Amino acid sequence: MNFTVTVPNAINEVGYSVDNGSIQRIPNLEKVSEESVPQGTILLPPYIKVTYTGTLVLNDLSEGNHWVTIYQGYQYTGRWARYEIEVWATAEFLIDASPPILKILESTNTSSQQVTLNFTINEPASWIAYSLDQQTNITISGNTTLAGLYEGSHNLIVYANDTAGNMVSSQTIYFTIGTESVPESFPTAIAAATSGASAAIIVALLVYFKKRKH
Repeated sequence: MNFTVTVPNAINEVGYSVDNGSIQRIPNLEKVSEESVPQGTILLPPYIKVTYTGTLVLNDLSEGNHWVTIYQGYQYTGRWARYEIEVWATAEFLIDASPPILKILESTNTSSQQVTLNFTINEPASWIAYSLDQQTNITISGNTTLAGLYEGSHNLIVYANDTAGNMVSSQTIYFTIGTESVPESFPTAIAAATSGASAAIIVALLVYFKKRKH
């Protein structure tokens, strides 16, 4: 977390807390500017306005929503325990280290050369795509129809990224476009999560073929 803080003078203290925990002093602030502010009224004497930047590394946070608060206040006794808060600012953020769960539902062909692909995903996705026959990924926004498929064997992989950048991909699904009237079913496949965190994608793709009329 990078932040900027401006204080009335160089001796005021700056601290932070995570999720309303105890306030910790922020060391190693870097001064970036210093400005003399003239007296405005008798109650506002001249002072020096100093701007600092700093960086916090927050470790061992659980998945979910968190918030961090930066405090600026006065240190009256030289001890951090005697600290009076003057102003503060809070930033909220989300820890998401798990890839999404993607489920491909029953899909039925509408002709001998096209397949309808239906799927659900358990969280907002920033990107969804499929790769047919190991070709370039085709970006899609939702359920789609794969048209113009030639007769013969095909393979399909579905990919998804959540908004935190976690990617998940299905196992390769194999199917055949042909003239057989017997429907083909595909077993459930377990997903491979590329983000490093394990998650399952349940993939069940059923392709039905209409008997070609002679």
